[in-house]
Amino acid sequence: DYKVTGVQTCALPISAESRARFHAGRLGLADTVRAALRGPVPEIPPRLRHIERWAVTGTGASEGVARGLVWLLRRHGSKDACFVPLSYFAGSAGAAWDGLVVVSQGLSPNARLALADRDRFDATVVITADPHHPCLARRSDAVVLAHPPADESSMLVRVRGPAAAMATAARFVEALLALDARPRSEEHTSELQSPCNLVCRL
Repeated sequence: DYKVTGVQTCALPISAESRARFHAGRLGLADTVRAALRGPVPEIPPRLRHIERWAVTGTGASEGVARGLVWLLRRHGSKDACFVPLSYFAGSAGAAWDGLVVVSQGLSPNARLALADRDRFDATVVITADPHHPCLARRSDAVVLAHPPADESSMLVRVRGPAAAMATAARFVEALLALDARPRSEEHTSELQSPCNLVCRL
């Protein structure tokens, strides 16, 4: 009934309400992922087809999704993709990539640091559960891919959001492939046509 937080070990009691929200999220995980996979492939601008070098970033629970997306872009999209820590955007180095993907469930201040640097890139994609965040209103050129749930960003331990974000990342790669006329191997095609299995593997 305790959690460990911070650099030093600090035991804090978990409230009954937090415990109930965690269990409710765990029980709703499968439905949330299905919702993220349901419907058509997301529409993305044709200009993204020409982006060959992708920088992908995220922190906290979103870092795992970002790293998973790098793997998908390399394996299925034949793209030059690299995970970039958010600390990169605090510097002044020039961009070595053409496109930027920011994965952030609630668009944290760290994620907004990367978005503030979007002018270094030819294209920006945001994978988030908060598509109406005010910072995105000032970035109309960004491609925003929303995923459920919208009510989990305030939780310390996020259960459904990371899995739904990974499903959305898989759909993003599927959309990129739809823009690209290059033939793909049967293995790659069948794997992305079963994104639920792909999310489970990741």
